[in-house]
Amino acid sequence: MLFMASLAGEIPIKSPRTRPRFEERLVRNVLKALKRNGFIGSKVWISGARLFVEASEGAERVIARVFGIHRVAKIRCLFEFDDLDELCRRVEECAREWVKGKKFALRVHRVGKHDFTSLDVAREAGAFLRKYSAGVDLENPEVEVFVEVRGRRVYIYTNHDVVEGPGGLPLGVEGRALVLFSGSTDSTVAAWLIAKRGVEVDMLHLIFMDKRSVDVALTIGRKLAREWLYGYSPKMYVVDLRDLVERARKLVGNSYLQPMLRVFMYIAASSIAANRGYDTIITGESLGQTPSQTLHDLRVVENLSSPAVPVIRPLIGLDKEDSVRLSRKLGLYELSSKTTEFSADVEGRTVTRIEETVLAEVLRRLNAREEISRRCLNPKIYELV
Repeated sequence: MLFMASLAGEIPIKSPRTRPRFEERLVRNVLKALKRNGFIGSKVWISGARLFVEASEGAERVIARVFGIHRVAKIRCLFEFDDLDELCRRVEECAREWVKGKKFALRVHRVGKHDFTSLDVAREAGAFLRKYSAGVDLENPEVEVFVEVRGRRVYIYTNHDVVEGPGGLPLGVEGRALVLFSGSTDSTVAAWLIAKRGVEVDMLHLIFMDKRSVDVALTIGRKLAREWLYGYSPKMYVVDLRDLVERARKLVGNSYLQPMLRVFMYIAASSIAANRGYDTIITGESLGQTPSQTLHDLRVVENLSSPAVPVIRPLIGLDKEDSVRLSRKLGLYELSSKTTEFSADVEGRTVTRIEETVLAEVLRRLNAREEISRRCLNPKIYELV
């Protein structure tokens, strides 16, 4: 069975030097995605701004979860032609049953040199099909018939054969990131969004309160990795900081514990990122969503942790509803909504404007930077696929 996918819009406009690298990576990722999902022996190639796949029934659902794919269609009819009349009559043969008794629209896309235009094809082939249908309706058709003419070859499918892809860039073309990952909706969506931009993501889970949080994070991380992270072998690092958290609680109380834990997170992520060659740290922070996510507090946390690589926050301008909506669309919300963020374990009121000197003194008394960095030298590592 043949499938045809449109490349995400940014890929075809890359420079002649960059585009081949993006396309090679995309082909590789699609092949690995198909193999991981049991489609063995598939063939993948690119022609122009289209990616073609020969695979068995159902492959379109896998192809549509590869970053760099705009949308994918199952080809219902494929033929070659000599002239416009033959082309239009073959379209009639293929599509007459699909439009029977329905309002339809014919969408034509043409690539190559021909002695006719796309409008010529739409007009003449549409006239052949009209007699089977309930009429043409370009605004609100019951069925859309897509005719793609590429040289002397024609590919035909309907809107019912199309699965929308995620867009973005092929995974692996933009470096590596370490995601601070609790398994929450925010950290999960942040990981997905940065992966969509072509960044290979691994995850860091810190145990603050309950060791069972590891199982929850692994379950969600593995689902995210199996369904979306193709082309490499994603992993999760786990570091236990429970005793350090309890010592910090005794020194600062609950009002400062949440920002203190955020500093711990940054120090741990910075240590692993520096030691293992990551280009950036990713967080699920959204501006103003919690008391420790104000601009002032985020600046203090970065000052104290001094991260070795840039910190990127994909959700910084999103509302919580935006993250939830995307999580539902990805099929991850039911799992991620059941996790407990570390802030939920902090009783009482969290200070709304932290004093840098207070946290700096606690870090000094706990020798936290050195202690966390030491533990991050040998984290537990879990393969996610």
